[in-house]
Amino acid sequence: RTASGRRPLRILRAGQAASSLGGWMGTVALMALVLELTGSATAVGGVLVLRLAPTVLAGPLAARLVRRWSRRRIMLAMDAVRIPAALVLPWITELWWIYTWAVVIEVAGMVFLPARDASIPDLLEPDDDLAVANGFVLGTSYGMIPVGAGLFAAVAAIARGDVGAGAARVAFAVDPLTFVVSFLAISRLPELGTGVSPSAPATSGTF
Repeated sequence: RTASGRRPLRILRAGQAASSLGGWMGTVALMALVLELTGSATAVGGVLVLRLAPTVLAGPLAARLVRRWSRRRIMLAMDAVRIPAALVLPWITELWWIYTWAVVIEVAGMVFLPARDASIPDLLEPDDDLAVANGFVLGTSYGMIPVGAGLFAAVAAIARGDVGAGAARVAFAVDPLTFVVSFLAISRLPELGTGVSPSAPATSGTF
């Protein structure tokens, strides 16, 4: 069997496909919501900044957490944070609150991703190709970008061309459900390691 066929990895990929779909659909919906509320292209650009800025702060923190805590518990905790945060977003009308909750979701995602990537070797068998497995998971996540955007366009079309708050609220109703799917998928995985201990020698197959 190939690495992509391992059952634990299939479970992880299924959960990630769902959450990535909701996440990218939610990103487009967030931009539409901000444009509807402000009419400002600059404010919409702020949404994209929020998807990148948390990396500076969350990246180093996430690396420390992955080495010290259970990767499975980190992923479960971050999904548990993102579910209510995504539920709140469509009902907020103040721009700074929208940005605040968007940052919460993005920071949780930035902590989640290193834990997910570091867990992949634990889900494989010795003869599996780690690079192939990483590629499958990464492809599952980023392959959802056009699908998520397309689904939002479909929602807007059903709403008779309304690409504003109405369509955004429908999209945000889907978003937390996809995080629930991810949470349930991760809960079915075995307990995952806490990373390489500081005294252990590094190997070429680890993150």
